[in-house]
Amino acid sequence: MREDQHSVHVEREESLCSSVRQLSRSVTRLYNKHMPKVIVERLRVPGDPSTAFKVEVQIRVTQVAVLEALWDLSWCAAGSEAPGVSQVELATYLGVDTATMCRNMRVLVKENGWVQEVPSPSLRGKLLSLSPAGRTALLEARPQMEHIDQELNHLMTERSINVPVFRSNLDTVLDVLEKMAS
Repeated sequence: MREDQHSVHVEREESLCSSVRQLSRSVTRLYNKHMPKVIVERLRVPGDPSTAFKVEVQIRVTQVAVLEALWDLSWCAAGSEAPGVSQVELATYLGVDTATMCRNMRVLVKENGWVQEVPSPSLRGKLLSLSPAGRTALLEARPQMEHIDQELNHLMTERSINVPVFRSNLDTVLDVLEKMAS
């Protein structure tokens, strides 16, 4: 290489994509750090309740999003009276690809029991719904989520960030991204 290539330092602004991903990861880390732990019952032998044991599991913020979506199904095509929602419809609603949703469901259904599979009225596949254990986990997570929200809003306000405007701007950016992606 020539000497001048080593001496030239170009300041390059971080891409918008990198900044938003970094923000997203930081927010996720913050919430996950403060999420409560709940007791879940697991089976050593699938289908054999006599092999049950209890384990403490920390709720993750991504799991809370799924549980919240299943708490009230008024957003889905069948409406709030639906017995559940398909995995594809839930993934679309949450903006998650179906492979990621499939991995998440393995934990939420089989390991933690927070989501249950119910027969579809059309007899084509299964629907996902919130289990009683999922309701309990969500009810335990909500106060902590609210506490983190309040603390974050307070700290942002201290830094002269207008939180309602910030949230509105985030909504606008999400709308722009959805239009660009479709």
